[in-house]
Amino acid sequence: MNDPQLSWIRRHWQHLMLSMLMITGSSATARELIVHGNVVEVQPIASSRQVAGPPSNCHTRPLSPHDSLANLLAWDLRAGCPTVYHNEASITGYRVVYEWDGRVYTRVMREPPGETVTLRVSVD
Repeated sequence: MNDPQLSWIRRHWQHLMLSMLMITGSSATARELIVHGNVVEVQPIASSRQVAGPPSNCHTRPLSPHDSLANLLAWDLRAGCPTVYHNEASITGYRVVYEWDGRVYTRVMREPPGETVTLRVSVD
């Protein structure tokens, strides 16, 4: 089938696909498209862990020539001084709700997204 109109459509479709790949800077196979979904909501995901801090109620002790090595080591290791623990929170990711092609999707990302997320869509 050598229909000139069909040939023109195929040639321009290939140029369009190549242009889309060049603009996005991403590579995709011939059966994939790079598209952008609109971000609807971003929720930070935080985790908390307990961290040991410096001992409390321990005062600086002046060195004395009469101290034994064992006493100096015990003081250096803060023997008898209570260790203080505190909770440290950090953001470990982001739960992103986005919309594409009339549907709403959710995914977890390491970095906060902008107004859109880049998607790789398979074309059958």
